[in-house]
Amino acid sequence: MINIKDYILVPKDVGVLAIRFWRRLNYTDWLGVVGIVLYVLVVGWMYGMPGEPLFFIGFILAMIYWQIDSRVSIALALVCLVCIPMLLVLFNKNMLFSGEIWAEQVAVWAYYFLVIGVVRQICEYWGERGKL
Repeated sequence: MINIKDYILVPKDVGVLAIRFWRRLNYTDWLGVVGIVLYVLVVGWMYGMPGEPLFFIGFILAMIYWQIDSRVSIALALVCLVCIPMLLVLFNKNMLFSGEIWAEQVAVWAYYFLVIGVVRQICEYWGERGKL
C-alpha cells in the first residue's frame, strides 16, 4: 500500500539527512570539500568572477569528485523549470516586483543544470561502456 508520508520531505527529514551526512564524512571527503572550496575561491579571486559561475564550477567538481549521479543535476533543472511559471504568475499579479528578471535567471540556471546533467550522463555512459 502506498503511504503518502513516505514521499513528503519535511524539515525534520532534512535535518536527519544532514546529521547522517556529517557523521559519514571521512578524511578524503574533507580533503575534497577543502580542495573544491579553495579551487573555487582561487579561481574567483584570480578572474574576479561573481558567485553564480563559481557555484556551478564547484557543483561540477563535486559531481565528479563524489561521483554523484547525473539525475541529481537533471532533477535540479526540472525544479528550476517548475519555478519559472510561478515567478511569472507572481510578477503578473504584482506580488513580486522583479519576477520577470528572476524567471529569466532561473531559466539560465535550469539550462546550466541540464547541461551539467547531460555531460555527466555521457561520462557515465562511456564509463559503463568501457567496463563491458
